[in-house]
Amino acid sequence: MKDTDIARPFGRTGTNRGLPRRRVLQAAAGIPLLAACSTEQGVEDPTAGGSNGGESRTLTLGMNGDVSSWDPAELPNAEITNIYRHAVYDTLLERSADGREVIGNLAKTWEYSEGNTLLTMELQDGVTFSDGESLDAEAVKLSFDRTAEKNSNLSAIESATVIDEHTIEFRLTEPSPTILDILTTKPSIVSPAALEDLTELAVNPVGSGPYLLDRDASTPEVSYTFVRNPDYWNAENSPYLFDEIVMNPMPDIAARLNALRSGQINAGGVDAASAPAIESAGLDLYRTPSMYFGLILGDRDGELLPPLADVRVRQAINHAIDRQGLVDSIIGGYGRPSSQMAGPSSPIPLYVEELDDRYPYDPDRARELLADAGYPDGFELELPSQGPVSAADPALVELLGAIGIDATLENIPPDRGVEVREGQFPMWVLQGQFGNLWTNEFPVDGVWNPFGSTTPELSEMMSAAGAAQSEEERTAAFQDVERFMVEEAWFAPFYHRETLYGADETVQVSTEYGESFPLLSHFQPAG
Repeated sequence: MKDTDIARPFGRTGTNRGLPRRRVLQAAAGIPLLAACSTEQGVEDPTAGGSNGGESRTLTLGMNGDVSSWDPAELPNAEITNIYRHAVYDTLLERSADGREVIGNLAKTWEYSEGNTLLTMELQDGVTFSDGESLDAEAVKLSFDRTAEKNSNLSAIESATVIDEHTIEFRLTEPSPTILDILTTKPSIVSPAALEDLTELAVNPVGSGPYLLDRDASTPEVSYTFVRNPDYWNAENSPYLFDEIVMNPMPDIAARLNALRSGQINAGGVDAASAPAIESAGLDLYRTPSMYFGLILGDRDGELLPPLADVRVRQAINHAIDRQGLVDSIIGGYGRPSSQMAGPSSPIPLYVEELDDRYPYDPDRARELLADAGYPDGFELELPSQGPVSAADPALVELLGAIGIDATLENIPPDRGVEVREGQFPMWVLQGQFGNLWTNEFPVDGVWNPFGSTTPELSEMMSAAGAAQSEEERTAAFQDVERFMVEEAWFAPFYHRETLYGADETVQVSTEYGESFPLLSHFQPAG
């Protein structure tokens, strides 16, 4: 695994440029471009209907979750749904094979103006939906408007305006350095005609994507089969090289592990506990740091817990965390300790290498800081314990207790999860994607900033990042924000958890993308 920064450009213009995307993907997977271009080398045209003497190539995936509806506006804002939706729907933009840049998809060019607050996109010509309807700017606006009503990630866009049949403008509320990245996954563009019957759309997707849902071969909640879209507009440069894709919802990780070992599926997500079994079975294990895991010290003004208003207390909590010990005991070594939220594979250039070690494990220094802040005997607090992120809770209670902070765990079932998001606890454990830090954790109105924490200094730095024109200015501005977060101890990160994906010898998976699930285009036939 290559551990590098991923910095996507936030400049003036963009276009679908460079090598055809099929070749870029093969190069990223280590397949020589000469072999990819030459039929004499035994590599067939992926649009010719298969490989191995004409046999159809099928990819079978064990999915972490199910899809609740094929209406894009009703799909939850979760990464797992991206694999489902990208089979049948297109987005305006998408990520390159290695995840390092945003490239064109339905939008073939885009340009910023008016101080990076107006984004103008020119659409591809000749694109049709699977029902035969033409895809134009009106269809894009309709899909955007429906999705934006229910998706906070699109809140940076104030409005969408149709300029002509193939041109659309997005007016931003303010310069947004993450909006291009967001437009690689949302909105999924659906046929306007299909919106006339939402009950039918819920079970029968109508998009312009590379595959069609084969309803006769699919059983909801059990298995979904997709076949090639014969009218796919981008077939010549498509990165989707499988003739058929089968997605089997398998929320139980033991079931996915058994299915991988028995050959029932070609690839599926695994966890740290099952990773050794993947390797011992002779399967490939793909690894990439993709998510932070740690404490959100949310009550930074001390509304519920006055000690948290003092930065020395927040720094003391950071020094109390035995990060390497948690990596070893909680995730079996499949991760990296860090004092910062952003990781090397963050999709925006927040990561600053030297900040990883800003708060070494030092209980003595933690107690000194508490004493300096006026809490030599520590204090008490209630800590919510939430099922999906509770593995480290007992160790956390012990670590905090060692510096005089008496933490009591309160079990929070899923139906009470909103209490955490509404700020009814001063601090809580959370895991999240690097790519969402800028929209969910950092801003004053972020979903994981329920106390509305901000400062004039931070606001100025975030605005500077949004307005930056050059890549150098942009990187410097983002890193200034990350340094602020670490020095002010807004968080007490434990580690960067790795995404672990198991696959057999027939599949190669690109995992440098840096998020918790690979995209559908990142699954490629091996060899």
